[in-house]
Amino acid sequence: MRQLQALFARFYNAATMRMRRVNWTITERQHRELKRLSRETGLPISELVRRALDKYLGLVGEESPLRDPSFEPDAQDEEARVPTRS
Repeated sequence: MRQLQALFARFYNAATMRMRRVNWTITERQHRELKRLSRETGLPISELVRRALDKYLGLVGEESPLRDPSFEPDAQDEEARVPTRS
């Protein structure tokens, strides 16, 4: 049993050392969809976000308009707009 615990501890430490904790704000709609996907897939929201980031970052190539500093996304969804502090 101790060998199994030691192996788990080594694996857990190796996996978590490569991750970084972040704190982001998302819209209510995004959170609802993430909760729904989490229920459907059985994956935690954190894993869904990591996978989405990996996929997005893989799509942003050298020729992507997102690399253009003048690029401005369409913010048609009111929830997508970031409130400014007064």
